[in-house]
This record gives sequence, structure tokens and C-alpha cells, in this order.
Amino acid sequence: MNQNKVSASESKKPEPLWVSIAAALRERICKGQIEEGRGLSDIGLANEFKVSTAVVRQSMRKLVEEGLLTRTRGIGTFVNRNPLEGSLTLDRLDAWDLQGHVTRIEVVECKFVLANITIAAGLGINLGDTVLYLQRLRLADELPVTVDYRYIPSDLATPLDRSAFEEEAVWRVLQRHKGITPAKSLRAIKASGASTEVANLLGLPVGAPVLENEVQVVDSKSRLVILGTSFYHPDRFIYRDEIDATLGLRKV
Repeated sequence: MNQNKVSASESKKPEPLWVSIAAALRERICKGQIEEGRGLSDIGLANEFKVSTAVVRQSMRKLVEEGLLTRTRGIGTFVNRNPLEGSLTLDRLDAWDLQGHVTRIEVVECKFVLANITIAAGLGINLGDTVLYLQRLRLADELPVTVDYRYIPSDLATPLDRSAFEEEAVWRVLQRHKGITPAKSLRAIKASGASTEVANLLGLPVGAPVLENEVQVVDSKSRLVILGTSFYHPDRFIYRDEIDATLGLRKV
């Protein structure tokens, strides 16, 4: 008998405790069983789940990453309030789904255009080269949260059509259909006023304050593959980030 042979039931590793605790807390938060703004105690949860506080903290770190909790040193851990919260990562929709929101992408416009000076410089292509222009509206629980404008080099966008961009992030579409691997995103974040078009799509007055996020995505071959700008509804999204004290406090 081969003693190295292991049955499927034997080879299946048990789920780590912190994963199951994070899942339990996530379910409570999404079902409204833990009200928004409520503080969570490491010790209280450790006693409830009969685990160490280290395991609880690992669970909470996961929920902080998902945007469900806010953890502030010296103050505590709290359930996030209504606005969608998170970092400006490439996986916003995934994070919002994990927060219990029903998300949807509406493609407003999808067409090929000629690159002007700004687009050509932003994508590292020639003036007048053909690019795919995308305008998309992202909604959570049927409320508009962001308007996204994206430009993609034509060789990466062909033969994709409008339907390809209705389900997921643009970089995921390119990864799936063109095999690109995003290596980094370059971002510039600032406050700005909503244009007539952005205001109409987000349901805001013209000139209302919005969060503007300019982005360039670079692939693993150092090629610029996506150029764009996103505008966030001021009452429906909060940008949060965590910076290591040794780096982030130098200018405070």
C-alpha cells in the first residue's frame, strides 16, 4: 500500500480561524446586525470567538482592507458609515461588492478617436494615433458613484466591443482578452468642480465639488496601456489610505 497517497478529505486543510471570524463579522455588518459607527473590541471578540486577540486583529485587518472597518491607533476599530469607502485601487468594484453593495457598470460611450496631444503623451503614442475612448458610469445600489473616462491603444482594444466593458474593471478586460499584466498605476488626486456632463451623470449641480483621480496604468513590459480620469460623487465615496509612520509623518 502506498503510504504517500493521501485522500481528498485528508489533504484538505482546515480554514484558518481568522478567515472564518472575518466571514462571520462581514456577514453581520452587511446584514446590519452591527450598526454603522459602532466600535468593536478586540478583547470582546476574542472572548466571543474563544481565540486570541492576535487572531481577531488579523480578521479585522482583512475587513479594513475591504473597507468595512476603520481602525485608528489609540482610538479603536469602527464599522464604516454609509459612503463607499476604500483606497483608489484597481479593484474598487470588488471591494464595494464585499461591502455588501450591488454594483453595476453602465457604458455611456465606446468609440475609436484620434489621440490629441494630451492623450498621445499620456499613452506614449504618436499624435493622431487611434485609441478606444470609453465613458463609463459606476453605480452601487443603483446610485451613481463615479464617472470614468478611459483611453486604450487601438491594438489592445481591437476587436473588443461595448459589451466587454460592462462587467469589470478595464484592466481586467485587457488582462483577460489581451494577456496584459498591470505592474503599477500612476495617480494624481485632486478636488475639482463637476462639469455639465459629470454633474448630469452623478446627479449633482454643475460646479459641485468632486474628487478627481487621474490614472495611468503601466503593464509588466513598462508599456502605458490605460490613460484616464475618474470623478467621484462627494457624498457617496470616501477615500481612505494607510501610510507607514516612518514615511507618512515626515511632513506632518
